[in-house]
Amino acid sequence: MECRKTSGYMSKVTAVAIDMRNTVEGTPFVLESQQQVSAILHMKAPIDIIKQDMEKKILAYNTSWVNANTQVSNVEWQDSLLETTETTVAIREPEMEIHKTSTPVSGTQDHPTKVKKHDEINYDISVKNGETSFLLNAIKVEDILPSGLDIQLDAIVWYLGNDSTKQQLVKDSQFVEVMQDAKNKQKLIFTIEALQAEQELHFVIPTKVTDNGDDTLFVNTAKIIEVHQHFFEKESETTYHELDITTADFLFYYPSYIGENMR
Repeated sequence: MECRKTSGYMSKVTAVAIDMRNTVEGTPFVLESQQQVSAILHMKAPIDIIKQDMEKKILAYNTSWVNANTQVSNVEWQDSLLETTETTVAIREPEMEIHKTSTPVSGTQDHPTKVKKHDEINYDISVKNGETSFLLNAIKVEDILPSGLDIQLDAIVWYLGNDSTKQQLVKDSQFVEVMQDAKNKQKLIFTIEALQAEQELHFVIPTKVTDNGDDTLFVNTAKIIEVHQHFFEKESETTYHELDITTADFLFYYPSYIGENMR
């Protein structure tokens, strides 16, 4: 088999020819009866395909031909050209899942869960590679927490699978990271180096309820924004909590009057 380097960029190559007439020793190559030879070409899908192109369901068509001299008797050889069945390939988005839960458990839009000042709300974001045969890398997740929640940035943890006992601090990891937006401190960007096929990863974000923000209704949704360094968008479920203002702290002032005995 002969392999020759192509000049220019491989992305410009539209056809490949494999020369199997001779062995590496230079002798004629003979494919004996019942023997099989496989040629595997590794290709990457283009990264500049936009979502509109995917929705058009544009297909790439591929056909192969085999030219061979077949010995039909002890002395007679017959030249043959065989054509394979045409195959098609389509570009699609990767299979990804993202889910969001919270402690205390989220309410609904109409009936959000009541929380008090100084309460803790822990958000759990799970991200899963839904592909069954290949990994996905350079995954980014965006989560904008409502104002009125104090994010405990250095206490954010992550773990693989569903074993929450194996939590590790994100700040100490080389596999995942979290960045806080410079202009909007409530905006967090998580980066996952890679997820193997069907692998799932969790982030746990601890927050504390304050009365410093503009929000008393804490509505929160996370979303995947990038995969393979390419734009991707998929949202999680939305969680609903609400500051219970009926339990706010009040200071009562009792007036005192000169000459009056206060008890």
